[in-house]
Amino acid sequence: MPPCLLTGGRINSARFPELYLANADGSAPRNLTRHPGEDTDGAWSPDGRRIVFVSNRSGNDDLYTMDADGANVRPLTSDPVRETSPCWSPRGMRIAFCSVPGAPDAVEIYAVDVDGSNRENLTKNTDFDADPVWSPDGKQLLFTSQRGGAGYQLYVMDADGSNVRPVPAIRDGETGMTFPTWTPDKDRILLADAADGALELFRYDLAGQNRTQLTRLKGFNMYPTSSPDGKQVAFYHWDDETKPGALWVTDSAGTSQSQLTDEIGPFFFGRPSWQPR
Repeated sequence: MPPCLLTGGRINSARFPELYLANADGSAPRNLTRHPGEDTDGAWSPDGRRIVFVSNRSGNDDLYTMDADGANVRPLTSDPVRETSPCWSPRGMRIAFCSVPGAPDAVEIYAVDVDGSNRENLTKNTDFDADPVWSPDGKQLLFTSQRGGAGYQLYVMDADGSNVRPVPAIRDGETGMTFPTWTPDKDRILLADAADGALELFRYDLAGQNRTQLTRLKGFNMYPTSSPDGKQVAFYHWDDETKPGALWVTDSAGTSQSQLTDEIGPFFFGRPSWQPR
């Protein structure tokens, strides 16, 4: 049976964004959070038993975990700054995320144990660092940064924050080079990049070569996420940044796209997450 998709930021009947679980074809959506706050940025644990997500239910955007059925919601962080973009390490021991202080250009990447201990600043950089995602072997983190001084570029670092280096040969761009992730085989990168006045999805190899455009939908196409078998890529599409978007899926070659759901909230509600096999 194909894995289910977790969508973060789908609008409920009361117009609040919540976490929903749906079949891989978008059918049978189930609201997991059912809370009057905003619940976004959901991501599966590697064993499929838990979900980490962002909620403002306590008055601030903090990280929470819950069981896969929405039960046993527990806070993971409780800080005065906003936290976003959580992602589980492949072994399920650590969660990387973004810490967003009052100055939005000073976003940094942190990691914390799944019990909330051992919080660590991995980037320690005064420029914007965001969109962290673990490599399939858990040894590296891919992320977006402005530290190069010419728009957003991709960087990779070891899991402890050391050995930071740019992903080579990917051009600069003020609106592109964002929301990167690895394909399951670890050999290629998916990302959003500016193209013909839109933000479209592309695939590169790790040398920054063999660029393949996956979408030509215009508007804004963001948060690409490979299915566990690498055959599909789920993503969010917005025609207009002021209106709700939709969950879409494309085959890995970019030859066929289809819309699965609508009513995804405005920008920056986190990438979709495939249920682990």
